[in-house]
Amino acid sequence: MCNYLIKLKKIYLCLGFLLISQFSFINCSEANDKNYKIEFIKGKFIKDDNYFLSGIKVTLRPDWKIYWKNPGDAGLPPQLSWKNTNNINKIEFLFPKPRAFKFFGINTFGYENEVIFPIKIHIQDSKKMVSGKLDFNAQICNKICIPIEQKILISFTPNRYLNEFNSNKIINYLDRVPI
Repeated sequence: MCNYLIKLKKIYLCLGFLLISQFSFINCSEANDKNYKIEFIKGKFIKDDNYFLSGIKVTLRPDWKIYWKNPGDAGLPPQLSWKNTNNINKIEFLFPKPRAFKFFGINTFGYENEVIFPIKIHIQDSKKMVSGKLDFNAQICNKICIPIEQKILISFTPNRYLNEFNSNKIINYLDRVPI
């Protein structure tokens, strides 16, 4: 009987998340002003492996969390899609090691405060311009969960761009990605 009640609680909680998410989506821009900030940060071209190191930096207000690629018993993982891109073979969207959280008694995995999701943009020709659109989608939670989205236009020439400060920050998170 106890297992049945636990399962029922999880089902109701998940349904509540979905319902709240639908209503919260309307106020997503308001939430953006208060609860999170998303930035695309460029690092450097890694010549030996022919990819450009970059990242999605998510900064959250206190008590807000964003999920990992395997969020646990509740939540949605962040996703990155790319469309109409030029000079890109593939993109690796990576996840640093998360920490465990309890969300209304449910086990989840994710990040708080700040996280950089490292991105390896594998290039066709490092001397040519990389351009296109990235779409980042995720869910952040506090007492409620809200969907977030950021459209990112990219345009740079890989072998002509270097930002050591950003590169070091991205590498710090890249080193935390589980093998």
